[in-house]
Amino acid sequence: MLQGVKIEKKELEDVLERERSQLDEEDIMDAEDGIARQDKIWTYVMEVAGVLMRTSGAIAEPKIRSLLLPLYAESFQNFEKSSEDQLLNSLCFMCDVLEFGSDDLFNFLAPQAQTQIFRALQGGEVSANMAQTAIFALGVIAYRVPAGSFDVLEQAVKAVEFVFTQSYEPVDTGKRSTAEDNAVSALAKLVYVHTASNPAVLTPALINDAFLGKLPLISDNEEGQAVHLLFAQQIIANNAVFAAHAAEVKAAVARIIQYATEKPEEEILNDEGKAAFEQVNKLLA
Repeated sequence: MLQGVKIEKKELEDVLERERSQLDEEDIMDAEDGIARQDKIWTYVMEVAGVLMRTSGAIAEPKIRSLLLPLYAESFQNFEKSSEDQLLNSLCFMCDVLEFGSDDLFNFLAPQAQTQIFRALQGGEVSANMAQTAIFALGVIAYRVPAGSFDVLEQAVKAVEFVFTQSYEPVDTGKRSTAEDNAVSALAKLVYVHTASNPAVLTPALINDAFLGKLPLISDNEEGQAVHLLFAQQIIANNAVFAAHAAEVKAAVARIIQYATEKPEEEILNDEGKAAFEQVNKLLA
């Protein structure tokens, strides 16, 4: 199906490029609407593939790897000619494959994906959607790479810092942009896995100011729930990185619990998160 969609979209794009000067405004709008419909199909297939990877990865992975991965990878192979929507669809597809795929698939894809992620976060203006998606994908990779083996750590930290420096519109008064919240998420994953082997890169100041000091995350509900749950799980697991940040960790936990209690309608904790923070609160009491 996607091959047919790809061919039809290419035909529409060729018509626009070749005959735009001869088309009237209505014909141009019809062609552009047709291209937009093709992009929506790619988005829908990407979302279905993501659900399959999360719920039935072992069964779905062989087909997704052989049939869909080459198609979605094409946008990155033709980076300069791909639209932002095409690149975002490919990035979102890669996120699910990288996060929920087998070790074999991850090891195959991660080196190629991280190259394209860094490419998406450099060179001129980077949109909020692109920054949010790319930095999330980088966090997914960082969390799965074994400690001491992430050879692009310094570049990854610079990517996180780049997102922090952008003036993306916040989602609401008193909140940050979703891109910045996802940058905090990515940094947290770097901290959990790679601090012990790279203390000169993941410095105490960076951990306190750009990670612990920015909790809770309240701009991206879905990612906020995931970040808070993982934070609690890392405390329960007695991650050694927290030993040098006991006061900051305790303060971050208190802020998360307070916000969740005072504004339950924002649901910054899911049920699993609530249970985890009850346990954390007792551990830190």
